[in-house]
Amino acid sequence: MVTPLKIAFVEWPEDLSTGDAQWSELRDSVAAARPDILVTNELPFGPWIAEGAAFSNDEAQLSLRAHEKSLEGLIDLALPAGRHRNVPRLGQYFGYPT
Repeated sequence: MVTPLKIAFVEWPEDLSTGDAQWSELRDSVAAARPDILVTNELPFGPWIAEGAAFSNDEAQLSLRAHEKSLEGLIDLALPAGRHRNVPRLGQYFGYPT
């Protein structure tokens, strides 16, 4: 048996934060669409550091913190596929202390 799912795809702006008024608008837009799964652009929170000419450990740490902070905002969207709250800290994937 096939169960249909509603999938939403978004391309959010750089330097997004769940504390901004812009996040409220985006959150409301996602809620109105009522998707089962939300696909976002890569690393939508905090500054876009991939365009830098050289790797900066400090910038990477700031980016990880911005994304970890924003995970709760994503979880609070209450998407059916996002109800699993056992999400490891992002820094663990990259060997940073958490």
